[in-house]
Amino acid sequence: MESPPLKVTFSFEAGQRDFDESERQEFWDSPDTIEWFKLRGYTLYQRGYATYSTGETWPTDSSYPVFPPESDGEFIDVEYPYSSYDITFNVRKGCPPQPLLGACEMSGKVVFAQDTHKRHVAIKIVHADTDEYRVLRFLSQQNLEVLKENCILPVLDLLPNDGFWFAVMPRWGSNLFRPFFTYTFEIIDIMHSCLKGLSYLHEHNIVHGDIKFENMLLSHFSNMSNRRENRVIRYALCDYDCSIMFPPTANKTDCRLPHYESWGTFNLSYDTAGGEYDYDPFALDVGGLGVQFSQNFGVVAAKIHFLAPLIDKMTTWDISQRFTASEALIFFEERLAEVPEEALRDHIRGAHPDKAYLEWDIWEDVPAEFAEEWKIYRTPPIPWHLQTLRFLDRHLSRLNPYILPKTRFYLSCLASVFKTVYSFVFSSKIAI
Repeated sequence: MESPPLKVTFSFEAGQRDFDESERQEFWDSPDTIEWFKLRGYTLYQRGYATYSTGETWPTDSSYPVFPPESDGEFIDVEYPYSSYDITFNVRKGCPPQPLLGACEMSGKVVFAQDTHKRHVAIKIVHADTDEYRVLRFLSQQNLEVLKENCILPVLDLLPNDGFWFAVMPRWGSNLFRPFFTYTFEIIDIMHSCLKGLSYLHEHNIVHGDIKFENMLLSHFSNMSNRRENRVIRYALCDYDCSIMFPPTANKTDCRLPHYESWGTFNLSYDTAGGEYDYDPFALDVGGLGVQFSQNFGVVAAKIHFLAPLIDKMTTWDISQRFTASEALIFFEERLAEVPEEALRDHIRGAHPDKAYLEWDIWEDVPAEFAEEWKIYRTPPIPWHLQTLRFLDRHLSRLNPYILPKTRFYLSCLASVFKTVYSFVFSSKIAI
């Protein structure tokens, strides 16, 4: 299986959003790339093309399996860790027929393929000697059943290539919200999976760094979740583009990152919105996940009341009072055990609030007696000084996003020096 290494012709960095899409497509579609993966047991999907009214044909973000399904049934059940899938995944009434099991991926860093057994996998290119690679290497060495229990998508293979690695994982579903949910328990399952996955990562000193439901982070092991037939759907964390892996001996409470490391992520918990010069990355993970819960499932608290105190304790501005990932998981599981089964089987008509996070009260539809019982978990109003700092940062950052963080850092240093001198002078007088 000897072959020259692939020459990667495009740059890609964590969080990079501006890139030449055609450059990445040309790399994946080149005969050399296709042959390189085939020698290693993976047949890449074929690129989809679109013909426009001008008669021009251009490549798209879609791709399709080379080998069609061998079964005539609608649902193909595959053994874990690979994905079971629905043949009707891309079939839509009133639309032109599409090749079966098509996939769409817009980052240009992931392609889909079939292995020698025609099972469907996703392949992502990652830099060597990065935290993302180290996380993937760690996961590739873990027991499959442990990862399954903790809702982490496994890494099936790591293919080396001259300064890069190609991480092979089971193919995941295209969209968490397609089709939308029918029952309350489906939302509860997703939240439970998220908390288990994040708790597992934090237990091993891994910060995810970019909590979001869209794209690749949270995915079904099934390519099509036909929930109405109560198929077993599993959800798992799977993308580590912005992850950081701290040493196993590191104390989580001492881990800090500079404020700008939080920029450009989906962690919208406002931990660095007041000009903070550093932050707790583990707390930011929990806060980011809590915001996602609030924005996507917050109104479900009207039926499953414990979600209100859970989300508030995950997103509170007082980070010293914020749940850790393991505390949030324990709280969730303990409270879930108290929820009647019939409540979990209630139909869901909508789970999104009409207002953005921080603009609505998640407790507004919770019964008054419950709110009184759990009021200690409710996030207190944001203090005036923090509101002022957030106001200043919001406006000063238009001039220079470093102005307020640097100012606060220098003031903190001066305060520390003053405190040290004051302590030394007065302790000396007492000693005399």
